[in-house]
Amino acid sequence: MAASKKRHHDPWASLRIPNFRKYLIARFSIVLASQIQYVVVAQILYEWTHDPLALGLSGLCEAIPAILCALPAGHLIDRGSAKKFLLTSYLGAMLATLMIFWAFKFQHGAALFLYLPLGLIGVMRAFLSPANFSVQTSIVPVDLYFNCSTWDSGLWHIGAVSGPALGGILYATIGAEKTFLIVFALICLSFLAMALVMPPPKLARPVTSTEETSLWENLIEGFNFVKSRQLMIGAMSLDMFAVLFGGAVALLPIFSSEILHTGALGLGYLRAAPALGATIMGLILAFFPPIKKAGRALLLAVLGFGMATIGFALSTTFWFAFCFLVLTGMFDNISVIVRSTIVKTMTPSHMRARISAVNSIFIGSSNEIGAFESGFTAKLFGTVPAVILGGCMTMLVVVFASLKAKKLRRLDFSKPDWANA
Repeated sequence: MAASKKRHHDPWASLRIPNFRKYLIARFSIVLASQIQYVVVAQILYEWTHDPLALGLSGLCEAIPAILCALPAGHLIDRGSAKKFLLTSYLGAMLATLMIFWAFKFQHGAALFLYLPLGLIGVMRAFLSPANFSVQTSIVPVDLYFNCSTWDSGLWHIGAVSGPALGGILYATIGAEKTFLIVFALICLSFLAMALVMPPPKLARPVTSTEETSLWENLIEGFNFVKSRQLMIGAMSLDMFAVLFGGAVALLPIFSSEILHTGALGLGYLRAAPALGATIMGLILAFFPPIKKAGRALLLAVLGFGMATIGFALSTTFWFAFCFLVLTGMFDNISVIVRSTIVKTMTPSHMRARISAVNSIFIGSSNEIGAFESGFTAKLFGTVPAVILGGCMTMLVVVFASLKAKKLRRLDFSKPDWANA
């Protein structure tokens, strides 16, 4: 029986769905654009300020509006059309890119004019995450959620591999202005691809809440749902603290300029390294998914992430640093796919956007807050000690989670009733 099930596993199953392929094109293009832009803006900020805190503040500028807007965004998307919110978010991303282009061209050296469009990107991100989640789960059958999570994560990381490398190469060869124009074109491609996605009719119909339910109750319903399920809150919290403390990526401009001496081109490759590792792991997991003992795989992956972060901090040569960053991406993608499968499977259809909004507060915004934490601790203790401290804290979080979240530790996707644990 087990052999029969194994034979029928189709790693390409979700890719056979036309809507999902269009969705992935849109997702890949926006990820590629944002990663190119991220590297170039980070390099410009460091060249203008030579201050690690300036890099941290760029993350905070995105995180604050993303957190503040997340719950209202989830509420609105659950009541309306997720696809329309996605398209509107892409238009906002286009505007932000034009603002960054203007700031670089006409306000050279004034970091404030780069922080303002980053704030707008934070607002757009608050809508992008729940809208993406809602669209994806509506066009893919429930039994393919693990498979679509694997391909979605894999393609996301391919964009995250090529984007930073392209950003470094483009900035070093054609300059920032032309690079920002390429970013704008990629966002336009995302808009066109998403416009061709045709979700089922129910996605376009507003989800009406009962008259007795207040706006505030609707806003926090997602939080209450997540809080009441140990698997969801455990997986989200584990990922959040790992990303929060393990934010070495935010300090890469300092490593590339002052420790490894590789410049903008090296920065692009270093920034791409975690995503390269995640892509490799994504392909492995597409064919050999960690169905059994998924909880243990999640905990060991986050532990490995912390150890690889410390290894990166202690590296004094480019290739050692690159390899350790690849390892961080490989370990991180295991946790991403396991967490995504938990969230997608356990989320009721009428709460998709609100649960995703909570997830984005836990995970998405912790990237930017982690960037601020890394910049702040680097300012206080130095760059290398700050990254080592982050890796050690990540490992402590795993120990705490393994002791407190027993259901997460025992998670086994092969059990039919695992979602009811």
